[in-house]
Amino acid sequence: MLAGDVIKILSPKLSNGEIPPWKVESHIAEEHGINPPENFILAAKARREIMEKTRGLKFEYLPLPDKPYLKNYTCRKCNIDYQLAGYDEKTTCTLCGESLTAKKPEKMFPLTANYIGGIDDYFSYCGTFDVHGDIEKQFTGILQYGTGLGPIGVTRGAF
Repeated sequence: MLAGDVIKILSPKLSNGEIPPWKVESHIAEEHGINPPENFILAAKARREIMEKTRGLKFEYLPLPDKPYLKNYTCRKCNIDYQLAGYDEKTTCTLCGESLTAKKPEKMFPLTANYIGGIDDYFSYCGTFDVHGDIEKQFTGILQYGTGLGPIGVTRGAF
C-alpha cells in the first residue's frame, strides 16, 4: 500500500476519534503491515494532515526529517549506550571519539509520543481542548520537547 493511501485512510479515523493520536504508529503496523521505522514518518504525516484539515494550521516551517526516529548505539571502548536520532550523522562517542556501533537487534523508537515534526526541538500533537467562560473556543495543544528534556517536555502555548 502506498504511503499516501495509508494517510488518506487514517485521516478520517483520526478526525472522528476512532484512532487516538498516540496509537497511530501501532495501527499502521498492525492494520497495514508497515513496521518501524517506516510507520513513524507516516504517523507524523497523518497527525500533521489532520491538524491542517481540522484546525487550519500550516506546517511550512516545522521540518519533518526523513528518519524521524531514535536508534540505539553503544561505544564498545567506553561501554556507554547512546540513543541518537535516525537522521543524526555524528555517530561517535562523546568521550573517546570512537565510532559507535548500532545495538543488535536494531530497534527504533519514535522521537517523541505523537510526533509531528522538528529537529532540534521535537513537537507533538497533544489533542484539542475546549475553553468555556469568557472565551468559547476549541484549541489545539502542541507540546515541545527540547534537547535533554525527554518525556517531561515544555508546553509552548496553544494555537
